[in-house]
Amino acid sequence: MRVVLIDYLEDAERVMAACADSCNTNSPAHEIHQNISDERAAGIIKYIQEHGHLSVEEFSSYVFSIEDISRVATHQLVRHRMATFLQQSMRYNEPSDFKLVDGKYEPWFIIPPDMVRAAEKSEKGFEDLISYFELMDASKRIYNEMSGKKEDRRFVIPHGVKTNISMIANGREFREAIIPLRTCYTAQWEIRSMAYAMLTLLKNVSPTLFDVAGPKCITDKCIEKYSGKCEPLTREILDKLEKLEDEIKVGEYLDLTDIIGYRADSELEKRLAEELGLEHPVNLSFEVKIMRMK
Repeated sequence: MRVVLIDYLEDAERVMAACADSCNTNSPAHEIHQNISDERAAGIIKYIQEHGHLSVEEFSSYVFSIEDISRVATHQLVRHRMATFLQQSMRYNEPSDFKLVDGKYEPWFIIPPDMVRAAEKSEKGFEDLISYFELMDASKRIYNEMSGKKEDRRFVIPHGVKTNISMIANGREFREAIIPLRTCYTAQWEIRSMAYAMLTLLKNVSPTLFDVAGPKCITDKCIEKYSGKCEPLTREILDKLEKLEDEIKVGEYLDLTDIIGYRADSELEKRLAEELGLEHPVNLSFEVKIMRMK
């Protein structure tokens, strides 16, 4: 998975603060914006957050491109009605074949880390992994052999197929809805990794707005079945990601796999390739990389 911050409202925090300050003065927002300092802007944002004037946060916007995410995850993501989405169409596109990248085959579908972990631990788990690949291969073969339009043949494509999606939402939607819900320990693992990746980029470009952002167990109180028991794990993830914020460079990918992804055992990747009759190992890792483009 690659999470890329394509664009965002530059100077968002000073814009938000100027628009908010214009409500309490005789000066219009554009005049305040010309002279407001970063310190003053930060103070105003903190004030509006503490006093619940959160419509101010809607005076910001962030555009993300998410690559190689499953339709299992995007079906959940598009439920956020205060965001706008554009997704790769399987009516006009078709599942790709294995791609050889850095000496390993990249599958055209997502492989759940728990499935890989099970394969690393037991023969039953390995058999289940083989079955998963055989199922995907069968669906791809049937898709290719079927006659008719792609829009009809796509009915045989599994939800695990990799897809690309882009989205735009304002700061309030990210801070109040998407991030708290999707970074929660009870969230599905793939969309949870995506949300942490997004949060890392959001903090990098709007540090004051997203200073206190994350799951409810961090920002307020746990409202899920774990009753806050996952808080130490969540704080550990946030601490590790925070230490990497200075390493984010415009136009360069930053690998977060060791924090919010999963690296598979290389011997298992070779063994699977042998079982499937493939020349090169199969990449079984769930890799997560982020980048900001400006």
